[in-house]
Amino acid sequence: MISRFHQLGGYAVFALLATAAPSPRPRTGPGSTQLVLATQHNSPNELPLLKLPVQIGNVGTTTDVTFTDGYSDCIVSTGGYDPQTSPTAVDLKHNFTLQVAHTWHGKTYTDTVKVGALSIPSFPIGSIPAPTSFGTCGIAWDSPSANLSVTGQGPSYKSFVYAFKAAGAAAKALISISYNLNSQPMLSLGASITAVASDHWVKVDTQAPGTWRVPGSVAGVNTKVIVTPGEAMIWATMDDATKIINAIGLTPRLNNNKYVTSNFPCADVPDVNIVIGGLAINLTTDVLTYQKDDDGSCVLPIYGLPGYKEEPILGSTFLASIKEVVFDFEQLALGIVPF
Repeated sequence: MISRFHQLGGYAVFALLATAAPSPRPRTGPGSTQLVLATQHNSPNELPLLKLPVQIGNVGTTTDVTFTDGYSDCIVSTGGYDPQTSPTAVDLKHNFTLQVAHTWHGKTYTDTVKVGALSIPSFPIGSIPAPTSFGTCGIAWDSPSANLSVTGQGPSYKSFVYAFKAAGAAAKALISISYNLNSQPMLSLGASITAVASDHWVKVDTQAPGTWRVPGSVAGVNTKVIVTPGEAMIWATMDDATKIINAIGLTPRLNNNKYVTSNFPCADVPDVNIVIGGLAINLTTDVLTYQKDDDGSCVLPIYGLPGYKEEPILGSTFLASIKEVVFDFEQLALGIVPF
């Protein structure tokens, strides 16, 4: 059984999933690496969630971890990485508690971490006891006004993207993701996959600690959005989702989970326009017709979530509608490469 805890408002995301052994073929440049991302379906019709293959320690085990906004730590279950079996693991003698759906008690270690062809020594890893292989790595950008670590690293602790740059392994503190439903999703660490036009860079809102919040709208609703590879769908408040669905010309409804969403005939695909920093992007037909209900109608990949109070979150649904997105941790900016 698959359990999933969504990251909303800066809380942690976990996908409790058995890890399939990926077979990436890394491509490298000076201080950078490219690799194939893993994907995971949370339900048969849902757009796949992107996961990063990470090798921890020197025992050759690879764990596919989800990306998470709002904090900086990498936290992995002992089913994915057991520090007791890694001779290079160092116990930092720090215990931590993480509240995600229920209470997790873990310990912090350092060990070697490898992403693609790049590796760094002595990277902090939060370890929680669980036999199933799962984990998450935070992609929060640095925020001196907030403690983005839950494993005791303190407010100055930065994500693994910074760590690869600081160790001299990566030329730049950035990650670039190219996600197409008809090809393998790729990640580049240390360099963008393709060049980003100067007018396609958007500065993040520095008042949103760690999250990649930028000026934007969905179907003309809201003035800011959060971009992340850590979610599959577009999530919004109940009110925003209702407004978005009405603006698209569809009828809002509650699904079995009490989320606001809508459906439509797959032969009559609506236009869903997303604007980020003045750049207009339409969700592709492939994305909009990916999810279907039991009656064969297409389900709009936009959901209003009870209790959620922040800006719309753009996940894989958005990433699969553009050629590439670049998260630049040094410039605190998002680069968008449209098709």
